Amino acid sequence: MVIQGHDSTLPVTMDQLIYHLDQLIYHLECVARGNVNSHIMADMPFMSYSTDELALENATKLMQNGAHSVKIEGGSWICKMTSTLAERGIPVCAHMGLTPQSINRIGGYFVQGRDTKKRQKLIEEAQSLENAGAEMLLLECVPNDLSKEITSLLKIPVIGIGAGPETDGQIMVIHDLLGISCLEKPPKFVKDFLKGSSSVEVALKKYVKSVKTKSFLQELILFTKMEIITNEKQAKEVLKDFNETALVPTMGNLHNGHLSLLSKAKEVGETILASIYINPLQFGVNEDFDNYPRTLDDDLLKLEKVGCDFVFCPSEDILENIKNYKAPDISKKLCGKSRPTHFDGVVTIVRKLFEVLNPDYAIFGLKDYQQFLIIKKFFNEMNFHTEIIGSPIIRESDGLAMSSRNNLLTSENRKIAPKIYKQLSWIRDNIDNQSHSDLILNSIETFKESNIHPEYLSILNPDTLDDAKDNDVSVLIAIAVKLGNVRLIDNILIN
Repeated sequence: MVIQGHDSTLPVTMDQLIYHLDQLIYHLECVARGNVNSHIMADMPFMSYSTDELALENATKLMQNGAHSVKIEGGSWICKMTSTLAERGIPVCAHMGLTPQSINRIGGYFVQGRDTKKRQKLIEEAQSLENAGAEMLLLECVPNDLSKEITSLLKIPVIGIGAGPETDGQIMVIHDLLGISCLEKPPKFVKDFLKGSSSVEVALKKYVKSVKTKSFLQELILFTKMEIITNEKQAKEVLKDFNETALVPTMGNLHNGHLSLLSKAKEVGETILASIYINPLQFGVNEDFDNYPRTLDDDLLKLEKVGCDFVFCPSEDILENIKNYKAPDISKKLCGKSRPTHFDGVVTIVRKLFEVLNPDYAIFGLKDYQQFLIIKKFFNEMNFHTEIIGSPIIRESDGLAMSSRNNLLTSENRKIAPKIYKQLSWIRDNIDNQSHSDLILNSIETFKESNIHPEYLSILNPDTLDDAKDNDVSVLIAIAVKLGNVRLIDNILIN
């Protein structure tokens, strides 16, 4: 497909493969002369084996013109065909997992055999193909542990492509390992070995070495355990068979606070999703959208390590024809006073994420307590089935609430920032001894001494965000400050 400029193998026909008998023989002879001991396998193109009779006819042509074996894609439906070819002396390599000729049916280039049902089906079909006479099995883009299990169960060689390090052998399309691809986004199991190499020969030697040492394959473990979803169509296809899904929406630049949300998700859900999308709708004029840290590669590694199953990383296309929503009136308080459109942007994108991913649970951190209340109220009013769950604030060792914006603090202001939580703790410890107004006034003066400038500091009813009464038992102490050019929020909930 690379040589002909196609984005898949589907347009390649039998007539093109055997353009003329003499041309095919010429190419086969060239390959044989350059690699005297090589095994030449012919990849039968799309629809060239749609029936057993057609498969036998075309496979015979390929064998007569120099092939040593043929490769066909499929599962149980090619068992009889495999047996027919094998009985007539035509060796067959069965291709399972991500089968490129079925890319339209499976919905895209993503990991196969993730859920229990599909996993067991692949195992059973692999065994059936071996029993039918297949002499080799090619597994493409399946989880590492699944390819390891299939390899251990079969007596025939199992070759992997994007299937982890535990198969009997490895292959990669030469154009892929040389960084030549017609795809805008090549599969995640592809690595460009020509990059940084002085020649094609050096690149090929690097690939061979990486396979023998399994160093390259270890790098691929990330992409065969956790699946990355990039568009709505793929999301609906991939997630349709999963139940009890728990979503953690994020804007990336992940820290331990975000990762604690994944831990919370594991407590309630069976399939763990995260989304990474820096949402321009929730940034106002002159806010820090352009400066917001973008650390996708690091974020994916962190999510993989904590056991996330799927990550939704949409492009800006997600905003096409998006319906804009208004946040509930509670959004006009606290942060909403200085950021009047912020929460409208939040509920709009979260609703879109829910429509695409259809989670059973969604986890939000309580550091932004107002946002949690708004989302909970918004989706209750919309009668969405998704259960909104809050997760406690995670703090640095010095008390500062973890936040992506902490990275924007100067070293001097980072030393000052823990005073925010220290003062909130002082309010909590003295709330039974002083009036709320005195606590707030004294704290504002303390903050000013450290060049911390409160945007608001309030003691509130945690359900309505109205001012709490001095004798209320349950209150929320909430604050937003400017420290240098960085806006930080924090709160303490007393119940």
